[in-house]
Amino acid sequence: MLKCQELTIRVRDLKIPTIIGVYDQERVTEQVLIWNLELKIRENAIFMSDHLCDTVDYGAVARRLSAFVKAQKSHLLEHLAQLAVREVFEVDERIYKVCLEIFKPGCIADAEGAVIRMSFSKE
Repeated sequence: MLKCQELTIRVRDLKIPTIIGVYDQERVTEQVLIWNLELKIRENAIFMSDHLCDTVDYGAVARRLSAFVKAQKSHLLEHLAQLAVREVFEVDERIYKVCLEIFKPGCIADAEGAVIRMSFSKE
């Protein structure tokens, strides 16, 4: 019997509009942040079934993250990331690690934007 050591689910280029930034002009209108998530799961039983309830529903993760981020009005990406990851962990207890990248386009003159990468673990 095969045993999977770890499952990685990736959500790529999730676009979420929100109020983000420290400058007054950033606090007036929503900006679109682009999220890339990597969810790590250790659960061999996932592979024994072909039913959505037996795995991590990445659509549910994306919807919950989007709703959460849209409701926030954070100043710093780092702070928003930490709050958002807590929300992701609550979607499914089988998720033990979340790696994320958030791209904030247009926030730096003469650059496409800024990116932060962070990893969080329950362990």
